[in-house]
Amino acid sequence: MLCFRHAFPSLMLVAFVVGAGCGGRNAGPALPAVTPTPVIGATTVDVGTSSAFVNLGDGGGNSAGFTFPQASIGGSAHMTISMSSTLPGDAFAPMSRSRQLAPTKPADFGGTLTVVDYITVVVDNAIGISSSPSITFSLGGSTSIGPGLNTYLLMWDPATAAQQGWIVLGGPGTVSGASRNQVAFTSRQSGQAFNAGTQYIYALVTTTQVAATAAPQPAPSILPTPAYCAAYANPSPNPSGATIYITDDSQLNVPLIVYVVSKDTTIRWLDANQNFTSSVPVPLPAACFSTTLNSSSKVKLVTPDGMPGGRWYFVYATPVPGHPEQVPNPMASALDAGPGFSYGRAPYPYDFVEGGTKNDSALIIDTTQVDALGLPMDLSTQPASAPLPIRPACGSTTLVVGVSSCNFANIFRDMSADPVYGKLVIAQPFNGTNYDLRILNPQQAEGVSAFEWNVLGDASALPAPIPAPCTGPTTYGYLSCIMSSYATTPRMYSTNLTVVAGAKGSGDIYCVSSDNNSNFIMTDVGPGPGVAAPVPSSPPMCNAGYTPAPSRPGAPVNPFKMPVQEFLYGIPPANDGGGGCKLALLLSQPWGLANVDNNGIAGIPQTDHIFHTSDAFALWKAMNAELVYGTGLSTQEHPVGYYYSSAGNKFMPPSFSPLFADPMFDTYAVILHKYFDNNRSYALAFDDFFDLATTLHYSYSHAISVRINPIPVAAAPSSPNPVASPDPNPCPAIPMNVGGF
Repeated sequence: MLCFRHAFPSLMLVAFVVGAGCGGRNAGPALPAVTPTPVIGATTVDVGTSSAFVNLGDGGGNSAGFTFPQASIGGSAHMTISMSSTLPGDAFAPMSRSRQLAPTKPADFGGTLTVVDYITVVVDNAIGISSSPSITFSLGGSTSIGPGLNTYLLMWDPATAAQQGWIVLGGPGTVSGASRNQVAFTSRQSGQAFNAGTQYIYALVTTTQVAATAAPQPAPSILPTPAYCAAYANPSPNPSGATIYITDDSQLNVPLIVYVVSKDTTIRWLDANQNFTSSVPVPLPAACFSTTLNSSSKVKLVTPDGMPGGRWYFVYATPVPGHPEQVPNPMASALDAGPGFSYGRAPYPYDFVEGGTKNDSALIIDTTQVDALGLPMDLSTQPASAPLPIRPACGSTTLVVGVSSCNFANIFRDMSADPVYGKLVIAQPFNGTNYDLRILNPQQAEGVSAFEWNVLGDASALPAPIPAPCTGPTTYGYLSCIMSSYATTPRMYSTNLTVVAGAKGSGDIYCVSSDNNSNFIMTDVGPGPGVAAPVPSSPPMCNAGYTPAPSRPGAPVNPFKMPVQEFLYGIPPANDGGGGCKLALLLSQPWGLANVDNNGIAGIPQTDHIFHTSDAFALWKAMNAELVYGTGLSTQEHPVGYYYSSAGNKFMPPSFSPLFADPMFDTYAVILHKYFDNNRSYALAFDDFFDLATTLHYSYSHAISVRINPIPVAAAPSSPNPVASPDPNPCPAIPMNVGGF
C-alpha cells in the first residue's frame, strides 16, 4: 500500500497571515513569457513517465505555465488540471482559519491575505514526485505586484488539510516584467504524493508578511503491498455499479477488511471477482483496491448494479500470526448483524453502511446507529469522476454526513457518564491499546448488557424532581406521567402522517387521552385535511368538545383502549419476528405491519386482535415515536410534534428543537444527535421521519466515499466483555389482547 501523503511540517497558513495586499519580495530578471493561447477550463495531460507542461488560463486574463516533474514512483497517469480565480469546492479559503481548527478569525492576525488564482489537479492513478512543480504566473490587464509585497505558492492536500491547513510550498516568488505582472516559482525538493481521484490545489497569494517555506521533503516511498492482494488483481473489467472510495484515517495501522452483502430473498456476499456469489462473508482487503486512499492497486472496488439493499462492513483485524499471505477474516465465524456480531467473540472495531445499487433514480445510502455506534465514520456521494470531498476536524458540511473523531470521543464521554445508558458503552483492548470500541443501541443490548430494559416504564427511573404532569400513580414511571398529562390534555394524532413510520392508516384524526391508570384512549373524530372531500376548513380539534366520529366498517370500537403495556413488551407473531417476549419496545423499532387489516396470523382474521386495523397500528407507532423522542408531554399536535397550519390547511413538520424536550427520552439517541453533523444520526428507526437520518440520495452511477476518522483511545477503563445472560426484566404474564402483535 502506498502512503501518498506529503510530509510537510504542521505549518498553519494563519501563522504568517498578518498583512494585507500582494507581494513579490524583490524584482528579478525578466522571465520568458508564458506560452500564448492558454487553455480555459479543465484539460487532461499525460504525466508520470516524463515532465509535462500545460499553459492554463483562468478566463479573467491571468494565465500560468505549469510544469509537472517526472514521477519518482507510480508510473504513468492522466492529470486533469484547471485554473480559476474562484476557490474550488471542498477546500477552505487560505485566509479562513476559523473553518479549520479553531474559532480564531482572520482579523486576529492583523490583516488578510489576497488570493490571486488557484490551480487544481486530479490524477487517475496514484503517483509521487520528489520535487515540486515549477509555475510561472502572468497577470493580465492592469494587475501587478505592488512594491514591498510578497508572493507565495500554497498547497492544499486533503489528506492533511484538516490538521495542517494550507502548506507554504514556495516563495517569495520572483517578480519580473516592466509592469511587475509575472511571478515565478522554481521547482524545489519537496516530496509529494497524489492519490487517484483526490483534489489537490495550488494557490498564488500575496501578503506583506514574510513567511518561511516548508522544509525540503524526501520523495514519498512505497509501503509494502500485502502478499494476499495478488488474489484480487482481477484483470477483467470492473462491473458497472457504485464505486466505493475508502479513506482509512483510523491510525490503527492494521488491515481494514471490507465485506459487502446483498440482502433480498437470499443473502449473498461479494466475492473477490466482485460478483454476488458467496453464501458466506468474503474478506475484501481495502489495501488491495485502487479506490482506497494510498493503495497501489489498479483494481477498483465496485459494488455491481442490482443490489436491492445490503451493507458494506468495514472491519479492522490484526494480521494472521505467522501467515502474512493469509487474508484476515474476522467475520468468518460471526453473525452479520445484531449483538452477536463480534462481541462474545474476539472484539474488533467495525461498523457498516446501508444502501443499494439497484438501477434506480431514488437510491439512498446511510450510516446507521440503529444497531450500534462502532466507528467515527463519515459518508458522502459524488459523480464517479469527481474529486473526493474533504472535511475539517469537528466541522460539518452539507456534502458529508457522519461524525468526526473528537465528537466520537464526546459521545463516549457523555454516554459513559449516564448511570443507566453507560452500561451500553464498550471500551476494550484491540491490538494492545484500549479503545472506545462500541456503544450498543438499547434495542440491541439484550443478553449483552445489563441495561435497564424498561427504563421509560419503571417507576424507579423517574427523574427527580418528578415532572409536574405526574399527578396520578407512577406505576409505569415516565409512561404514568404521560397518561396523567393526556388525561387532562388530549393530544391530536393523524394516522395519515405515520406512513413514513411504516404504517399508513385511514387518515382520520384521533384524539388520544387516558384513564390515568393503565390505558390510553383512542377516539376517532373524523377525516383530517387532504384526506376526505371536501376538505374541512379546519381539522377536528381535541378540546373539551370533541365527539367520536361514526364507526367505519371493520374499525375497532370507537373509542378503543391501548394498554400501556403495549409500549413496554410484547410477543410479535411468528411470521414477524415472533418466538418470545420482546422487551423495551419504546427503544426498539415496532414490527412491520404486524398483521393489520384483518389478515391475522396465517391469513385467519382476528377481530379481537388489538392491532387488527391499520389505524390502531399506526397510532401505536406514532405514539411510540412520540415517547422515544421525548415530546410526549408537549401540547403540540402529533404525531411527533406536527402542528396544524390554518393558513395552509395542512400539517407542518417542526424543526429539531422541539425534540428531546421532556425530562425523559432516549439518551442514546439524543447524545448521538447532539454530536453528529447537523444533528443527523440514524439512531432511531424514526429518524427518517424528521430527515434526521444520515441518509444521502444518489444516482446509481455515482461513487460512494467512506472515510474512517481517527479512533480515539478510550478515556475509561475497559468494559467487561459482554456475555449472554438471562433477560434482566422478563415479561410478566400478559392478557391475550396485550402485546399479541
